Formats: sequence, structure tokens, C-alpha cells
Amino acid sequence: MVYNNFYGGRALSISIGITTLVLLMAGGAGAGNSYEFVQKIPSFNQGYFSYPMGIALDSSGNVYFTDSYDYGIQKFDASGNYITKWGCIGSGDGCFFDPWGIAVDSSGNVYVADFRISRIQKFDASGNYITKWGSYGSGDGQFSNPKGIAVDSGGNVYVVDSYNHRIQKFDASGNYITKWGSIGSGDGQFSYPVGIAVDSGGDVYVVDCGNNRIQKFRLT
Repeated sequence: MVYNNFYGGRALSISIGITTLVLLMAGGAGAGNSYEFVQKIPSFNQGYFSYPMGIALDSSGNVYFTDSYDYGIQKFDASGNYITKWGCIGSGDGCFFDPWGIAVDSSGNVYVADFRISRIQKFDASGNYITKWGSYGSGDGQFSNPKGIAVDSGGNVYVVDSYNHRIQKFDASGNYITKWGSIGSGDGQFSYPVGIAVDSGGDVYVVDCGNNRIQKFRLT
């Protein structure tokens, strides 16, 4: 299934780089169809951002951001109160060159796609490094500038391998499972995909940025 109707003819990433997060709440006339302002989180200083790119929530409502130009991750509670941060610039374990996509599994583990190093890193909820996988390339388990990342209810990890124009799927330890996609505009093809999400039924939604559309996939 493909959705094409977007403002200005461009599909945007699910995770958008902004300097201030604005939180909205459903309410007003037509319940469920309108929103009112609730609060904003100020914009790898505590509670300040430099080009945040990714956002994710855990099961407790805590909010995680990839702070791209400060090469780290920041964590807040649901009210926007700062909890912790981690990361540094570089290629060492727990460091980043351009953290982009972020996802949290049901156990609270945090997965981060490092755009420039072309790898995935896994942390616990406090930011302690667990493992990593990937390298630059086009082979199975390799990446060319990964952007979006998502986790399903079974703990499988989906990575938007943007410059390889494909999606790759791994288990929670980073073992390669499968891939799909190639460059193009046909069904199941991509042009620089960016964002990804998985619903409770396991269907996968991908922001196909270069083709200005969303594509939906189902395991068969």
C-alpha cells in the first residue's frame, strides 16, 4: 500500500530535526481530530540540542533524542525533565559521528543508527554500551548511511539503509535476518528512504523520501 498525499509534494522523515520539541494533546471540537498545545522541551548540554534528528519513546513514557551535532543521546521523562545523556565524538564504542535514527525495545534497550559510521549501536536504558554491528558497504549486514531504525514486538530491528535504497532486518543481537528493496520507483523499491515504523501487527511502514511516498509491507 502506498500513500502519496503530502504537503508540497515531499514526504518527510518520521524523525525531524528541530531545535525545540513541541508536545501536543488531543482535545477540542471533534474529539480525536484537533490538538492543543501542552508544553515544549527547551532546545549535549543538559536539555539543549544541536540538530536533533531522531526521537523514540520507551514503555514508561521516557523520551530519547539523537543529538546529532553534539554526537550523543539525551533522555527525558514524559514531562520534559532531563534524566541523562551519553555519547562522544568518534568511532569508539559508545561514540558517534552522526547519530540519526533511534528506537527502544520492550526491555528498554536503545538502538541508534550512526549515519556517517554506517553502523548500529545498542545500549541499555542508562546508556551503557552493549554491542554494535555493521560497517560501510552493500553486503548483508553492511550499510551505506543508515537513517531510520525501528523495533517490532518480537525484538527484531529494522534499519533504513538509506544510500543502499533498502531495508535490513536483524535480531536483537544484530544477526542478519533478511533485506528488501532496491533503487527505483516501482512497488517495493526506494529512493533514499529515511524513516521507518512497525505497528503492533508487524506491518512495516517506510518513508520513501526520494519518491515522495510511504510504502507499507507485510511479512508473508
